[in-house]
Amino acid sequence: QTFYHNYWYKDVPVDEFPANAWQKNPAYVKEFVGQAVSLVDRVKEAIYEEYGLGLLDIDKNDTATVSKIKTERETYLSVIQGDFSVQNGAAMVDGKPFRGAAYVNERGWEGLIRKLLHAIMTEDDFFVVVAGPKAATYDGINLQFTQVMQFHEVMEPVFDRLGVKLYSRNMGMDASTTVAALGGADIYGETDIFWYIPDPSQSESDAQ
Repeated sequence: QTFYHNYWYKDVPVDEFPANAWQKNPAYVKEFVGQAVSLVDRVKEAIYEEYGLGLLDIDKNDTATVSKIKTERETYLSVIQGDFSVQNGAAMVDGKPFRGAAYVNERGWEGLIRKLLHAIMTEDDFFVVVAGPKAATYDGINLQFTQVMQFHEVMEPVFDRLGVKLYSRNMGMDASTTVAALGGADIYGETDIFWYIPDPSQSESDAQ
């Protein structure tokens, strides 16, 4: 860790890592990436199982059922990636909303990739900050049922295996509007992912 003190934000050019650093060992990096991909795939499959969309108990020769489950995965749990117009929080194409669990434009997606790679390569911390009204961010049994706590419960061990320390902070506020939540971003501290969870029915007068 002392090595990183010489670089702002741990922005280390790859050719400046020590000769014996794992980041400069092609064989280690190849094995690390392969193991990391396998880990993420296993976690994804476990999440699908929790939502009743698993394939572990499905006959692989039952192509109709397998295809149906994969379609449902894409419909309900996919991340919509691309530069789409957005209306009422939904990505729109040809006037119709895409289904999915989340939306991110191309620039945001590329930025997320760079942030994750940077954190892994430099064994850094990674901060996920959630903001929004209380009904969407922190109502629940001692916060344990909130989205950010469930996210941390699942993802913290994954980040740990990748050498990254994950911090998940809930900055939800009572009577918070979209403008208030976004305007307060400067006081939330370091943020790699800013996750705004809206509740239009309670926080916006026109429910938009």
